[in-house]
Parts: sequence; structure tokens; C-alpha cells
Amino acid sequence: MYWPLSAQMILIFLVQVQLWWALFSLREIAHWSFPDFLVVLMQAVLVYLATAFLVPNVPESGRVDLRDCYFREARWYFAALLLVVLDSLAKNLALWGKFQNGFDLAGHGNGKSES
Repeated sequence: MYWPLSAQMILIFLVQVQLWWALFSLREIAHWSFPDFLVVLMQAVLVYLATAFLVPNVPESGRVDLRDCYFREARWYFAALLLVVLDSLAKNLALWGKFQNGFDLAGHGNGKSES
């Protein structure tokens, strides 16, 4: 067991839950353009990609070195999370033409993927 990997797995699960919660609020938007939809879709794709980088593949032997897996994929995982944050900012600009408020912008700086 390698606790940083377990902690990141719990965190990425919470990010996924929060992403779906935030996406639910978009149901109130009456008119969508295809580029707007793509920006929103890309956020979910990038969170999925980050999850795929984080969760190790289990070989046929059934033995996995979690520490090795974590450090092998850490750069890709954190790069995907950075892209999630950037896409979230782009989503705000695409859907509302601005950042929602200062609290939302500060949340992006603190590593949250949504407002």
C-alpha cells in the first residue's frame, strides 16, 4: 500500500462527484452551441483521463508496486489535472463570457476544477 496513491484516488473520486454536481446545474442553459458543448465535454474527458493515469493496471501476476506506479504516472496525472483547471476557466468564458466571480477564480487557483 502506498498512501499518496490512495489519497489521490479518493481526491479524484471527489473531483468526479463535484464535476457531475456542477454539470447538473448547466441543465438550465437554454441555448447551446457546439463549441460550448465541447468545452464542457472536454472537462469530463480530462477528469476521466486523469483517473486513467492514476489507477494502475494489474498484471497477470496480480502484484503491483503502487509506489512505482504512482511516480511513473504522476506527471501525466498532474498535467491532466492542470488541463482540467484550464478547461474549467475556458468553460466559464465560453458559457458566461467571464469568470463567475472572484471566489470562483480563487478556487481554480487552489486546484479545484469547478466553482
